[in-house]
Amino acid sequence: MGFLFASSSQHVFADEPTFLTIGNTPPSLTRAPTKTTDETSGTTSIEAVAVDQNSDDYYLLVCDSDKLTQKTDGSYMCGAHTLCVSPTTHSGGKTDCLISTVGRDIFENDRFFLFACDTAAKPRCSAPWTTRSAMILQDEMSVTKNASVLGAHTDL
Repeated sequence: MGFLFASSSQHVFADEPTFLTIGNTPPSLTRAPTKTTDETSGTTSIEAVAVDQNSDDYYLLVCDSDKLTQKTDGSYMCGAHTLCVSPTTHSGGKTDCLISTVGRDIFENDRFFLFACDTAAKPRCSAPWTTRSAMILQDEMSVTKNASVLGAHTDL
């Protein structure tokens, strides 16, 4: 049984649920995206998992720049060139998008930007995540690990 609080116009029980509406927050990636290239088919898959605090569905946008443009329907598109858009999935679900690389050198220096965008009535997108920095870090860690196994010294 709850406590009764009295006011001049109504009675409120303390054990009644109280709901607070919070503004829409953009989804955030739960880990670094992965990139898998299939030389045979000429495609690259970018896979990621994002969580949306408002439990909104989300999709991935992979762009060749860190700029987005909002469309008239409120959703977002890449400011310059869109490399791929993933299917929409639920918050916490894995999704990926395929980029055709046949006849294109879109991964020059592995520089592209990934955004996770929600599907709320007033959609929001995450800050850009660039795969370049993570791949360089991964390569450096691999070189360091291999060098230490072989007993060599390396200055990164």
